[in-house]
Amino acid sequence: VGLKTMELVSIDEERTKCCALSYNEKYLITGYAYGYIIMWKISNQAKYRFFRKHNSAVTVVLSTRDDKIVISGSSLGIIKVWDVELGTCLSTLLGHNGKINSMAITVNGHRLVTGSSDKRARIWCLRTFQGLLAFQAHAGEILGVSISGNGHKLASTGTESVVHIWDLAQRTREETLSDFKEVVKKVVLSEDGTTLYLATAKPRIIIRSLPKKSERIINVEIPFVTFELCCGTKDLVMGTAHGAVRILRNFQEEDPTRIKETIAHIHGDSEVTFARTLNNSQQIISCNDEGRISISLNYNPLLLIRHVRGRRVVNELRYSLFREVIKY
Repeated sequence: VGLKTMELVSIDEERTKCCALSYNEKYLITGYAYGYIIMWKISNQAKYRFFRKHNSAVTVVLSTRDDKIVISGSSLGIIKVWDVELGTCLSTLLGHNGKINSMAITVNGHRLVTGSSDKRARIWCLRTFQGLLAFQAHAGEILGVSISGNGHKLASTGTESVVHIWDLAQRTREETLSDFKEVVKKVVLSEDGTTLYLATAKPRIIIRSLPKKSERIINVEIPFVTFELCCGTKDLVMGTAHGAVRILRNFQEEDPTRIKETIAHIHGDSEVTFARTLNNSQQIISCNDEGRISISLNYNPLLLIRHVRGRRVVNELRYSLFREVIKY
C-alpha cells in the first residue's frame, strides 16, 4: 500500500517543541524552542499565521473550537492568548512559577485550565483574562490536566502517581485516585465528565467511569511517547520512540476482538512526539523530535494488509515514501 506524505520542515536550531490540531481539523498549531508559534493550514500545507513570541521555549499550544484564539504556554510558566485574525497577543497570563506541562479548554472557550511543574493547576477566564482558581494538591509536578466540556469537572495527574478529580462548581476536591502502581502520564475527561481516560507509564490505557463504577484496561505492547484520544472517530493514536505511529481503532469497545491496530512507520528511527488521525481517520498527521511534521495524503485503513495476531486483528501499513518539503 502506498502512503504519500507531505512534510513541513523546521531547521534543526528551531525544532518543534509541541503540536496541537484544531477542533475542526483545518489547522495545525506548532510551538518552537525559540518562543514563536506557527498556525498551518492543513489543506494546502501552508503557513497561515505566525505569532511572535515567548522569551523561552513554547511547551504547550491549543486553540478554541472556533479557531479565533490560540493559547500557548512556555517553559517559564508564562501563558499567552493570541488573536488569530490579527496575529497579535491579546493577553499574557501570569501566575505559574514553572514550566507549563498541560492545558485544556472548555467547549464554549470561556475557561482555560493549566497544569505546571510548580505543582499547581489554575483556572482562567478567557473573557476577562483573569485567574479564577488555583489548586495545589500534588506532591510533584503536574503532568496533565483535563476539563469536562461543560466546565464542571477538572482532572489532574502528577509525578506521584495520583489523579485528583475536582468539582469546580463547589471548588472542592471530589475524588482522589491513588490505586496506580506507575505514573499516570496523561489524563482526559469526557465532555460530560462521566468517563476518565488515563495513560500510564507501564504502558497501558485505563478507561474508568466516574464515580467509580467500572474500569477497563487496554495493555499496550510497545511503550508510547505520546498518545491522543480521538473520541469522535474512536481512535487511540500513539507515537513511539522508534518512528512508528500506532492506532487502536474502536478502543472503546468492550469486546477486545473488535479492537483493531494499525502500525504506520513514518519517521524512521526518530521519536514521534505528536500523532493524530484526521479526515474521518483517512489521514495521519505526526511530528518527530527533529521537528519534522508529516501529513499523509492518501491513508486509507480499508487498504491495509491484514494479519491475525492472537485474538486481535492487526493491520500493518507498508508504503513507499513520497515527500514534498515546504520551508517557511
